[in-house]
Amino acid sequence: MNIGVTGTLDAPPVVIRRCFVDNPGEGILLAAPPGDDTRSGVRVENCRVTSVGHRGLLIEGPFSRVLIAGNIITGCYSGMQVEARIAKVNSALGALKAGAALARSVQLTQGLAPNDAVVMEGVTIAMANGYPTVASIALAAGLTNADFPASAATTVSGLQQITVQSDANHPNCGVIYREAPANGAPTYGDPLNPADTAHRAHCS
Repeated sequence: MNIGVTGTLDAPPVVIRRCFVDNPGEGILLAAPPGDDTRSGVRVENCRVTSVGHRGLLIEGPFSRVLIAGNIITGCYSGMQVEARIAKVNSALGALKAGAALARSVQLTQGLAPNDAVVMEGVTIAMANGYPTVASIALAAGLTNADFPASAATTVSGLQQITVQSDANHPNCGVIYREAPANGAPTYGDPLNPADTAHRAHCS
């Protein structure tokens, strides 16, 4: 069952509920169109996928929200754990982009200097060159360290960089956020691809 997800960031999530899939190909495939735009989200609940011979549940693309609950996956090439971690990381990527863009917008709207901190919902966000610092990006994105632990900051090309991880046990299953250079924008890691063997190994 292949479903294209085209809703914008502020649109309601796509909901798949109480479905049954039994076929020789992929089970449930939810994919955003090519590009960097973050999509609204997906919600998969109480579905049964069996004997598909490949992957039971595959989510591709940057989504702001992902909820997977109460599903039964059997007889598949790969269980849900790897897919869920990859989907979780890709949702974090969408949140990082959205949080950075919002902080940037607040700073510009208030006429602040590029390194002036901004306040978002009562939380102070430290800024560097017009975007959140590595120490503040998780706050801007609404990500907690308990759910999305971050690596220690390193310096890459003179800029601070962190990796936001799926969980503490999979430090290589994550995406990077590198602070913006002067007159530039932050650098983000590419979305993880469930079909990429290296990505799957990092998230296994």
